[in-house]
Amino acid sequence: MQPGEKLFTIKFISIDQKINFSTVAKNTDIFTKLEGSLYEKYPKYKETENYFLVNGLKLNKHKTLDENKIKDN
Repeated sequence: MQPGEKLFTIKFISIDQKINFSTVAKNTDIFTKLEGSLYEKYPKYKETENYFLVNGLKLNKHKTLDENKIKDN
């Protein structure tokens, strides 16, 4: 790990509760990398239009976890 990097546990939970998935990521990871991990576990969702919220705000998939203000858990 590089200076300033931290490991986070990231949880994906869908509104209908069909997705409940956790993964480990670095605060410097681009969100699309995590999205890829989610689709490996739940491949049928790869074919749908999805958006992600953190603290009620839609996040930018092309920014890092830090830039999206995503915290551990």
